[in-house]
Amino acid sequence: MKRTFTLAVAALCMLFANGVAAQETEEQEDSKPKLQIRNFDHLEFDTVTGTYFGVAAFYTRDDRAVFNGYKTKQEIYTTEIRLLMGGDNVQAGVAIPYHTTDTARFNTTCGGGDDDDGPAGPCKIAGQGDIGKVRAHLKAVPLRTDLFDLGGGLMLTFPSGGGDRTITPSGDLTATTTLPFAPDAVGILPFVTGTAHAGPVDVNAHIGYEFVNHEKGQGRPESILYGGSATLPVLDFLGLRLEIAGQQFTGSQTQNVVAIEPGIDVLVPAGPVNLQLSASGGYGLSGGSAGLKGSYGSLWGLNTYSGLSRGQWGAGLAFGVVFD
Repeated sequence: MKRTFTLAVAALCMLFANGVAAQETEEQEDSKPKLQIRNFDHLEFDTVTGTYFGVAAFYTRDDRAVFNGYKTKQEIYTTEIRLLMGGDNVQAGVAIPYHTTDTARFNTTCGGGDDDDGPAGPCKIAGQGDIGKVRAHLKAVPLRTDLFDLGGGLMLTFPSGGGDRTITPSGDLTATTTLPFAPDAVGILPFVTGTAHAGPVDVNAHIGYEFVNHEKGQGRPESILYGGSATLPVLDFLGLRLEIAGQQFTGSQTQNVVAIEPGIDVLVPAGPVNLQLSASGGYGLSGGSAGLKGSYGSLWGLNTYSGLSRGQWGAGLAFGVVFD
């Protein structure tokens, strides 16, 4: 009897110890920072919500674009401040990009004429820098289930910086032209977004239509913005991302700009906050920069949205602080 009682007490102690250990393990799992893999290019259009403060930098190059009948080589450097605030189902935010167009070389000759003592060489446009379109958005994801998330939102884009720029390719005063660095138009873009949960992989798709309050000169037209992503958390702190970012411009000369963008995300716990490093590459599937046809003649494709989808190829990095 005494032996039986001893065994019963020992069994109860083991069950209690196992229960405490399981609870501690669960609490530890809950206390671990959770990696949320956001879209890199179309940042605002996935179903991830929460608070994120960060800075992103993009580099885009294009050797295929044609301007005024001349093939060009062009490079864009963009630095973007990203401020997002939200909870489990709602998010509001603003993004402020700064663009620098390093060089656009024209496949024609400038200089060396009667009025120019300098040597003949390829025409080029030296770097121009200014604030691009400021984006503000409000997003709600009211429906979250084990199988999918569904929501939508509204984005507003505002002109900023110096507006249209008069550019003179070096050595050729007759080639002066005006380009819309930051077109004078307010964009209104309602969108819907959904994410399917297929095991460890999340697959997002989103689409929206941007209305423009008015067009000016070579300002941007209205457009359909679309895209998607597949994300996979490999480890608690490491995730993989494959994104597609596209924009279909409307008008008499319809133009589609779309890129495929693989990337990686790394989460670094840092006490009350977490640090997230994101990287992405990009390759333009449609060839050539946006906005080089018809009334939307932005030489550097600045009519398109953030990041990498405006050029032939590019790469980007983002560093952010994430709050649980």
